[in-house]
Amino acid sequence: MKQFINKILILFVVISFAQKSFAQADADNMIRGKVYSEIDGPILGASIYEIDNTNRILSSVATDFNGNFSLKVKNRSNKLKISYIGMKTKIIPIGGQRVFDIELLDATQFQEVVVKAKKVVSTGNLDIPEREISTALQTISAKEFEGLSVSSVDDALQGQVAGLDIVANSGDLGSGTSMRIRGITSITGSSEPLIVLNGIIFETPTSNFDFATANQEQFADLLSVNVDDIESITVLKDAASTAVWGSRGANGVISINMKKGLRGKTRVQYTYRFTGATQPKGMNMLTGDDYTMLMKEAYFNPRQSDATSNIREFNYDKSFSEYEQYNNNTDWVKAVTQYGLTSDHYLQLSGGGERARFLVSGGYYNQTGTVIGQNLDRYSTRMNLDYNVSDRIRFTSEFSFTYTDNDQNYQQDPYTGLLAIAYRRMPNLSIYEQDAAGNDTERYYKILPTVSGQLYDQYYWFNPVASAHLAKRNSKSLRILPTFRLQYDFLDPEMSMLRYKGYVSFDVNNGSSSTFVPKELTTSNWQSSNVNSAYTSDSRSLSVSTDHNLTFIPKFGNVDHSLLLYSSFQMGNSSSRYQEMSSYGNPSESITNPTAGGYISSYKTGPGLGRWMAYMFMAHYAYKSKYIADITLRRDGSTKFGDDRKWGTFPGISLAWNIMDEGFMDWSDGWLSTLKFRPSWGLTGNQPKYENLFYSLYTENGRYVDMPAIRPNNIQLTDLRWEKVTSFNYGIDFGFLEDKFAADFNYY
Repeated sequence: MKQFINKILILFVVISFAQKSFAQADADNMIRGKVYSEIDGPILGASIYEIDNTNRILSSVATDFNGNFSLKVKNRSNKLKISYIGMKTKIIPIGGQRVFDIELLDATQFQEVVVKAKKVVSTGNLDIPEREISTALQTISAKEFEGLSVSSVDDALQGQVAGLDIVANSGDLGSGTSMRIRGITSITGSSEPLIVLNGIIFETPTSNFDFATANQEQFADLLSVNVDDIESITVLKDAASTAVWGSRGANGVISINMKKGLRGKTRVQYTYRFTGATQPKGMNMLTGDDYTMLMKEAYFNPRQSDATSNIREFNYDKSFSEYEQYNNNTDWVKAVTQYGLTSDHYLQLSGGGERARFLVSGGYYNQTGTVIGQNLDRYSTRMNLDYNVSDRIRFTSEFSFTYTDNDQNYQQDPYTGLLAIAYRRMPNLSIYEQDAAGNDTERYYKILPTVSGQLYDQYYWFNPVASAHLAKRNSKSLRILPTFRLQYDFLDPEMSMLRYKGYVSFDVNNGSSSTFVPKELTTSNWQSSNVNSAYTSDSRSLSVSTDHNLTFIPKFGNVDHSLLLYSSFQMGNSSSRYQEMSSYGNPSESITNPTAGGYISSYKTGPGLGRWMAYMFMAHYAYKSKYIADITLRRDGSTKFGDDRKWGTFPGISLAWNIMDEGFMDWSDGWLSTLKFRPSWGLTGNQPKYENLFYSLYTENGRYVDMPAIRPNNIQLTDLRWEKVTSFNYGIDFGFLEDKFAADFNYY
């Protein structure tokens, strides 16, 4: 019995030790930890996998509300794989560690870290490391014009880019500018650069658009882009860089990247700018007395005759019925100028979570001109949403809306504009009609038709102050730009990248303008064409474009080699229509519409329709980021040509050599940080500015005897071809003291 009890005790001790050993083994294989991100804190639902050397999943668990997890691992020689949508996947060895404190980085943040280490430049559709850029381009950050009161992109670029000439069409508000990159590139077509907004062409419909006679509003489309929404602007200058855009980039490309939402808590930003402006001091003006004396001398001296200088408007003869009107000292320049004020309000909301990021902005911009009678109002809003459906699929939607209301002076011509007339208007002339005592009345003074012949040019000019307050010129524009994008990664970017990107974009652009000249401005009779004359125009356009592209970046075992392959298919069409009408002799100055009972002097209407298509291939190769080669080939098709000439092929090639990476440059260490040589060559093409030139067109031409008649309007151009321009560029880039000082030289 005693022996049996001893055996039982021994068995109990053995079992106890075995249980303790198994429990110890379980405890040794249990791990726990917490998963979090710097911005959002604990992450709920992060996946924790135990993987072996073949990446086979052996066990898994998900984090709780507080980001905590516990997992029994099979083997401590395995690894943990931690993943979450929108975050960078992390793989860490298990080893002997029992407690893990794991921080996941946002996938976007990880890319931003790479950018800091290897600065990337966007060309509108590709991101290439700055050291590997082989073409002539320049990037301007929004920080460089932050805080400045600029109304449009062209204002922001003034003086910022070498080789970019920006000339204001006039000093009037919203008049737009004429931009040229490296001069004029076309004989009869447009030389304006292509504007690309977030990789999408942002253009003025050029059907029925005459670049030689276009009014200022037609050149002012960049008012539709709120400068506060801009992240950066890249200007592509040479043919090798613009070849990506084919014939549309023949005059250079201005690529604008807009801001996007940032992951994190919702941020609210409000900006208000209030600025003023004055006209620069011009020439000193004569007083009325000095002017009349000099004018009398000017008419007397040639013949030394009092008869030639006997001009009643200069004689100060009180018996002259208009004596009081010509007995003044008027500073016309001062009368038509003022202190211009600008108010700029901008509100932005941005933020996002693990999967989605958003940005919503709105702005109101008001500017009064330094010339009286000018006022510009712009209302704008923009929305951007990025949504990560999964680690490989991203959907993006963009929407922008801009409404512009611009009151301008009726006279805008450089010769007859208000300021131009003010500098030439007789200073002895009164602004207002004056009574017999020389007191101003409420009526503006108009030079009578009986004025002396020597002063007849003054008769044809409107009183500039009266014109600013009585005549009307107004233009309104409405532009809506919705865009939808899809991105899909076929491969794991950690291995090699094969990425599809596609978008469809709509551009709704409506505009109207009107002018009116009341009878009160002129002494002409009611039959004159400038009495109560009215003009209106209305335009509507819709453009639809789509792009589908593939980017392939293989990862080689030898990191000295890098390759980027890019192919794209693009297609678009645009339709537009416009109508305009002019009349005179309207029955009342309160009726400013040409359809209200006046004499119709002209009426025009016309449609526009265009389609285009393009195929493009590009290859970018770099060896140690020292030797770089880029090849681009694009084929464009346009309906502006006949059946046999619709297509044009435009190649481009560029090379770069980072000389600083050569061993023989060791002597320059410490002061010379960049030395790069960039040769490039490219072929670009221009389209004609009008549609249907390959047809014979006819126009109505009055009457033949007593019957209506038509006549040919143009010769049929059956062999109309692309206007081609071949260009080359040799460039050298310098950087000193870690690129704190940089310069580049280009010969083209």
